[in-house]
Amino acid sequence: CASDADEILKDPAVSAVFIASRHDSHAAYVVQALHAGKHVFVEKPLAISREQLRAIRKELGNSPHPHLTVGFNRRYSRTFNDIKEFFEGSQEPLAIFYRVNAGFMPLTKWMQDPAQGGRFIGEGCHFIDCMSYLTNARPVRIFAERVPAVHQAVETSDNLSVLIKFSDGSVGTLLYLAHGEGALPKEYCEVSGGGKSVVMNDFADSFFYAQGKRRRRSYNHGKGHDEEIGHFIRVVRGLEHPTLTIESMMLTTEATIAAMESLKTGGPVNL
Repeated sequence: CASDADEILKDPAVSAVFIASRHDSHAAYVVQALHAGKHVFVEKPLAISREQLRAIRKELGNSPHPHLTVGFNRRYSRTFNDIKEFFEGSQEPLAIFYRVNAGFMPLTKWMQDPAQGGRFIGEGCHFIDCMSYLTNARPVRIFAERVPAVHQAVETSDNLSVLIKFSDGSVGTLLYLAHGEGALPKEYCEVSGGGKSVVMNDFADSFFYAQGKRRRRSYNHGKGHDEEIGHFIRVVRGLEHPTLTIESMMLTTEATIAAMESLKTGGPVNL
């Protein structure tokens, strides 16, 4: 136990660190830990600005470097692994709709602080990463629009519609809402392409449609947390190769930041 991160980073007995601090400090700790030769698991977001991303890229340029991964847990869930396998081999781009009923969060919460990047920077990256995982493609253009909130206590950037174009032609629509009814399940994802469709209901069940038939699979609401930690440990031990690439996690973070830039400019942002 230590009150100073340097004590951990300078300890030769420590081979890997988990970073779960406030969002504005993630990037700096990532750079320090990598520089110290530690493997790094950092909770999302990887960074909250382009400047922080550049600092991480610079450190990663000092190859070889220790293993780095971000807590994009949903890509490790059984639910999304089944969906990805269902579309394996499809030659067509995907159309993805992801609705997140995030719920109300007061402006007094630390995550709402602009100095922390704001709520969407902290959470929106999860769902952009899911789309990248399903498409195996790079996000290349982002356009975001606010859904205005009448209630003054609700931060308007909590209610967003984000359109994401991917390098393979796939298109993702992310509806991130804070003003919905709380009884509505938090996450819903619909994917179509190549004559197939899937509807995912809050990691409880998914319906797979193909060749005129519907098949249902049930799940235990697991969002991949156990699987991602297990994978990280096995990678550090040299037992597995990373499934989340550095470029993918960097692009997902950049796309999330670009969504906020799009709100300010009123136009699309190319990556």
